[in-house]
Formats: sequence, structure tokens, C-alpha cells
Amino acid sequence: MRKKVSKEDRDRARMLFSEGRTIREIVSALGDRVSASWVSRVSRDEGWVKGLLPAEMLSPDQPQIFEPANADAAIMAANNEKLQEANRRRWLDKKAELAGKAGDAAERVLEQVFAAHVVKDVKTVGLGGGVQDLRMVEIQLTEPTPADKKALATVFGILVDKASLLSGDATQRVETSSLTKDQVADRLKHFRDELGKRREQKAIEPGPKEAAG
Repeated sequence: MRKKVSKEDRDRARMLFSEGRTIREIVSALGDRVSASWVSRVSRDEGWVKGLLPAEMLSPDQPQIFEPANADAAIMAANNEKLQEANRRRWLDKKAELAGKAGDAAERVLEQVFAAHVVKDVKTVGLGGGVQDLRMVEIQLTEPTPADKKALATVFGILVDKASLLSGDATQRVETSSLTKDQVADRLKHFRDELGKRREQKAIEPGPKEAAG
């Protein structure tokens, strides 16, 4: 078992590291009283090098990017390129996640366009003897009102456009407000058909237990 590293050797190793010496050179300079793994571990634990990426960006596919305190211009430039690539990959992952969420939200809005709808309104109710009172009443509709359908269709179109842009299916934004009534109707019909196909596919797909059996 290797004996404990003395304070003198620790201070000497850190000084050599700050001078830009390699781990192998530090081990050799200290007469092999320290190991390469010790220098590597202690330099990280004691901040001889710093991690440039925040913890939330670390993964098996994205290891930490370390930079020594004595990094020269070449090392810093190389690390800057690594940081840019890490951020680019993170944004690609985030866009895919956002595209999925926008698509799911669009599907929920589309279902509301053709679902039963409740309209709430304030009505004057006679209580007898000339006495009247204001009451909140609910009216059950088989589908939303035309005005509500239009509002839902606008939200739906925005979500679809955002999902398309984020996923790369579209290269430019299409403003929903620029669509004609017929274009909005065509878009709704298309995605309603797609929703029906997805439901049919889910219905025939085996569940986890059936697939395992």
C-alpha cells in the first residue's frame, strides 16, 4: 500500500501543476512518491482544475470538460469549442423534448374542438313576488360554440406550427392568423384524421403484459 503523501510533496505537486507540467512529469519529479492517479484525483478534488459544465448537462454521452488553472490559450480555445458543441447538443435534445410536448398539447386541444362543451353564463332568475336574482347557469353543448372552436383552432394551429419548427419538419413559421377559414378547416380535418389513425393503432397494439406473454 502506498504511504500517505506528505504535505511537502503535495505542495510541490501543486506548484509543478501550476507551472504547466504534465502528470507524468510531476510523478517523475517527485521520485514516484505519488502516482499518476493520485495527481489526477487530487488536482480535481482540490480545484487544481475546474469543471466547465454545470451538473445538469453531464451524462454518459457528455462527460465533464476540465480546464486547469494554468490553461494556455490553446487549451482554452479547444475547451471553448467543446462547450459550444455541448450546448448545441443540449439544445437539440431540448428542442426534441419541446416538440413532443407541443405535439401532445395540440392533440389535447384538437380533442376539445369536437368534444362536449359547457357554456357558463349569468342569467336573471325570477324567484317570485317580483324578486329576481342573478345565477350562474351551465349549458351543455355537444360541441363548442363557433367562437370557441375558432379560438381552439387558433391555439391548435400555433402549437402545430411550433412543434413542426422545433422538430425540423418545417423550415419557416406559418402564422395562423394568415390562414383562411378553409385552410384552418383543412388543417383541422387532416390532424383529426391523423388522431383517429393514432387511436386505432394504439387500440390494436399489445399492452406491456400481452407483449411480454
